[in-house]
Amino acid sequence: MRTLSKVLAASAAAASVALFANAAGAAIFVNNWTISPTGQITVTFGDDALGSANATGTAGDHGTDYSHVYAPPGSSSGSFTDTFDFHLPTGEVLNAAISTSTLDFTGISFNGVAGTVSNAPGLHIGSVSEVLVTLGGEQELIVTGTGVSTAGWSGTASFTPVAVPEPATWALMIMGFGGAGALLRNRRRTAVAAA
Repeated sequence: MRTLSKVLAASAAAASVALFANAAGAAIFVNNWTISPTGQITVTFGDDALGSANATGTAGDHGTDYSHVYAPPGSSSGSFTDTFDFHLPTGEVLNAAISTSTLDFTGISFNGVAGTVSNAPGLHIGSVSEVLVTLGGEQELIVTGTGVSTAGWSGTASFTPVAVPEPATWALMIMGFGGAGALLRNRRRTAVAAA
């Protein structure tokens, strides 16, 4: 499997906050991804009301499973863990950001790499950037935090492809190094013969 290099430009944008009074209809979600002309894939993740305990589901043709655990059940506030497991169609590099003003994020991680969390008054942000992603492999995004049962959050993840040299480019580069090595070796023989 190939691993891609770091992303060339950070392109994650914080997303909007959703507040819903009806916790019975709550579920975490993964919207269908969009692909830009440059090959960048953008996915929206979120939880529309944290009061829904143990909501699970499967999203479409992305092979995406997601689950939500909210504790304690029946409480008006508590901690939550939202886990998103999904597949990418090709190798990509991640930049992700989430934000809200109604709850506190305690952690965010992508494929086991911890991101940063900032809980300033009135603005709570979590982000992960420049994470290496295995070509076409399984991915996992985990978001944890605390909040009231009617709070919600959403965020975007942008996966940007990084150019990989073609075989002809590699062959030309290797021939160039070989030619430079032969030239240096020839110069050493000439210098020894002249002495």
